[in-house]
Amino acid sequence: MPVTQSLNVMNNKQFFLSRRTFLSSGVRGSCALALSSLIPSPLAYALYSQKTEQWLSDALTIVRQIREPAFPLRDRTLDVRSVPTSTDARSFIQDAIDQFARDGGGTIHLAAGEWSIRGPLRLKSNIRLHLEEGTKLIFSDDPDHYLPPVLTRWEGTETFGYSPFIYSYQAHNVAITGAGSISVQTSTPGRWRSFEALNQWELRRSGRSGEPVHQRVHDSDGALAPSLIQFFGCSGVLVEGITTSDAPFWGIHLVYSHDVTIRNVSIRSTRTNNDGIDIDSSDRVLVERCVFETGDDCIAIKSGRDLDGRVLGNPSESIVIRDCTMRHGKSAALALGSEMSGGIRGVYLYNCAMQRVDTVIDVKSNLDRGGVVERIRAWNVSVEACETFFEVTTVYHGYSGGHFVPMLRDISIADVTVARAALGLQIKGAAESPVTDISLTDVTIRTCDVPTRILNAQRVHLSRLLANGSEVVWGA
Repeated sequence: MPVTQSLNVMNNKQFFLSRRTFLSSGVRGSCALALSSLIPSPLAYALYSQKTEQWLSDALTIVRQIREPAFPLRDRTLDVRSVPTSTDARSFIQDAIDQFARDGGGTIHLAAGEWSIRGPLRLKSNIRLHLEEGTKLIFSDDPDHYLPPVLTRWEGTETFGYSPFIYSYQAHNVAITGAGSISVQTSTPGRWRSFEALNQWELRRSGRSGEPVHQRVHDSDGALAPSLIQFFGCSGVLVEGITTSDAPFWGIHLVYSHDVTIRNVSIRSTRTNNDGIDIDSSDRVLVERCVFETGDDCIAIKSGRDLDGRVLGNPSESIVIRDCTMRHGKSAALALGSEMSGGIRGVYLYNCAMQRVDTVIDVKSNLDRGGVVERIRAWNVSVEACETFFEVTTVYHGYSGGHFVPMLRDISIADVTVARAALGLQIKGAAESPVTDISLTDVTIRTCDVPTRILNAQRVHLSRLLANGSEVVWGA
């Protein structure tokens, strides 16, 4: 005799589900997911509402835990008129930073005007660098100006390389604020890229082999372009109000940092590999009300590459991204990976608008990585146009023969409207590393060429996924 499951639902209405139907419907072996497709719409929406309310509660808990920096009342205004625009203002600004740091900290105001800077600025503890409206920091594009090399992380592997243009190392209570702008000269486009491919593969080999970090030095021939702004091992960080453009590599790069707020920042940089914000082995991070136009990912979350990332084992976690606008992203609006060997967990993205991006959410890894990506939540998102709405893969390109199985699991997306997508949901799992526990609820793609492509996935739940006006059922 078949065993019958009885569900008492609203208005005393009952639904009956045989064991055979129960085990074969929707997602095998997942009671809640299988049953949810039979719950009447009012109750289904109530459960959906409860779910997103819990996500919001979890996100707000993270936000409340983030400690923003506080600075002494002491401040100093630097006037651009005291530094001829044709000369290097770097030492003028750096001397002020160093003096304030020795005196216990404070705010340095850079007055309106064009500040020509030939070399990196080193931001120190208890210092806020404030760019008044009309202030333009214009950094030289000569690689020799960014030596000697400093400890950094380049695409997930530690190395000594060119200094980021603004570099803060193991500082606490540090900020860049104001309505000014930071950019890089472009007198010789591409000069940083001349030998990058060769050095890129050499660095990856060093990381996979476990070569000591002090032997990984890349400081010649414009190799391995630096980030525009990098906080390395910092705590209590605030970046607010500024505009950045024309970075040779990533825009704002957080490495091993925590308690970070990035707010009301505009990032425009459309060269190759120009991510906007990279959150790398960092935790308790808030990104809000930012605007992106990028030549790669708008926001990327990472945690180290291959052996180097696994040995360090520093995850990125407790990250909230809200109220942002991705005007253009040549790659993803939000990418997780592919350098994720230390793990990524607890990421919440909501109330964001994407105009034209290649992929809205891209979760990527391969069998060299190891690591776990889990507890990812995205909701209340609108998209104008994209190539792919949502992609999850454990067969990302660049695989070099390792066998460290990553796990991509527990990723949920809800309440999304996409006007146009070439491809809706794409899951490409390796046989050894299937993607698991993916949930899409109340997602509407008005025009879509291919709604789904799914390979090597388990427990995929689609609830009210609409493409071209029709509901998409996994396997249909």
